[in-house]
Amino acid sequence: MTGCCPLRGAHGITPQTARETPMSDTISFPQPSLSLSAEREVDAVCMRFEAAWRVGQRPCIEDYLGDMPEPVRSALLKALLELDLDYRGKKGERPMPEEYRCRFPGHEAVVVGLRFSLNRLPQVPGHEVREEVGRGGMGVVYKAWQSKASRMVALKCVLAGEIAPPDANDRFAAEARAAAGLDHPHIVPIFEVGEHEGRHYFTMKWVTGGSLADQVSRGPLPSRRAAEVVAVVALAVDHAHQKGIIHRDLKPANILLDENSQPHVTDFGLAKRLDGQPGLTQSGAVVGTPGYMAPEQAAGHGKELAAATDVYGLGAVLYALLTGRPPFQAANMLDTLTQVINEPPARPRLLNPKIDRDLETICLKCLEKRCVDRYATAQELADDLGRYLRGEAIKAQPPSLIQIVLRGFNKRVEVFDARTWSNLTLVGAALASLTHLAIFWVAQMERPALPFWLCLGGHWLAVGLLAWYYLLRRPKPLGTDEWDIASIWAGMCLASIALCAVYYPWGQEGILAMYPPLALLCGLYYFVLAQLYWGR
Repeated sequence: MTGCCPLRGAHGITPQTARETPMSDTISFPQPSLSLSAEREVDAVCMRFEAAWRVGQRPCIEDYLGDMPEPVRSALLKALLELDLDYRGKKGERPMPEEYRCRFPGHEAVVVGLRFSLNRLPQVPGHEVREEVGRGGMGVVYKAWQSKASRMVALKCVLAGEIAPPDANDRFAAEARAAAGLDHPHIVPIFEVGEHEGRHYFTMKWVTGGSLADQVSRGPLPSRRAAEVVAVVALAVDHAHQKGIIHRDLKPANILLDENSQPHVTDFGLAKRLDGQPGLTQSGAVVGTPGYMAPEQAAGHGKELAAATDVYGLGAVLYALLTGRPPFQAANMLDTLTQVINEPPARPRLLNPKIDRDLETICLKCLEKRCVDRYATAQELADDLGRYLRGEAIKAQPPSLIQIVLRGFNKRVEVFDARTWSNLTLVGAALASLTHLAIFWVAQMERPALPFWLCLGGHWLAVGLLAWYYLLRRPKPLGTDEWDIASIWAGMCLASIALCAVYYPWGQEGILAMYPPLALLCGLYYFVLAQLYWGR
């Protein structure tokens, strides 16, 4: 059973679901002093360690520690011990602290502290805590019986002691306020917010039907069922938007199902207010789940986050329900974020041909890179899904060929890729030399027009292939300076074509006569290029 919202892991990355088995996707608690890259490295190792447990292996902690330096090693050890204790406990084992002290000399404090925090259930007045069902970087969730109301609840407590991040209480309180201010039948309600012995907690409705992540793990859903679920969730998310809250972490694990298989949105731990109030997330911080986050989230553009960010998340959930996987997934977090920012998602029908074409169009409209190209509100998405379910014509339309081309050229990132332009310039110069040697050879013939045309046509075909290979084919979009250089290069090419046309028909004298102005044109090109490129 799933009892409540999943929990946030390191960097705000949430596990797939807070269920009894397995406990989470990653349960890692890196030290607050670690750099972001070090925290990501700890998360990646923990994910591999837990994956080994899940496939029936018995991974050894020592094999995963490697030769990492301090303090990364201690942070990683703490996270791996959490996982090892959890999975061994599920197998009926009861490892003793002495075992870990012998295996990891010099880390006795870590061993004792983690073991204490794992084995001791909290005592909260008015609640009988039954068991732990989920854990993340900020809090831990328990299944508990609420005595006064005589009902089962999900009890979420902030992490205790040195495990908790320094701002855990503030973030915990922010999550409680965000969720408590929402009153919608498809948002998991908060019953009580309190504090006991300096430890903050709140209780939520105990939802018993698992999560959408459980269903996705079993394979894609039928198109109609997926549309029905996301339409309901979209209305709940729109209610949050009307209250000035954006979720920022919509994904299957954060959508729970009740006994009637109706969806309920949960985990507002990353929620942000739309009214301009200062939040707890630093500017430029990347928060969310990589495979489901919007491009503006992945790029750390916090000021650009709005309702359209959650519309993207809803589209990502719909994509997962239809295909059985997130829109983007790669070997590591950084590669996934790069895909989110730069790459279009694979068309859902390529992964599952049974998907209705109209539903694919709705899904891909939600996943547009630019906010203005998505549905303006979650309500609009729900309305279009309703049209699809009623068999009516949907408003979303697939992009035209011209729009696809323009969007490819409109990607603007402030990056200057020197290697691309170096290679393009060197290969282009070699191609031009070969072309003009061929032209001089053609000029010695009595009727050079046709061979000259073939040389010139082959040259420009090769130039087009070079532009495609070095500029359009690469995943990294053009930066502002690169657009300037590309414009100058394209202008020089067009001027060369015009020069050839001026000297038509191409007799021997005409061909040779165009070289003085062509030499001046090329010299001007390299002069301007030097100002923008080598003179940087």
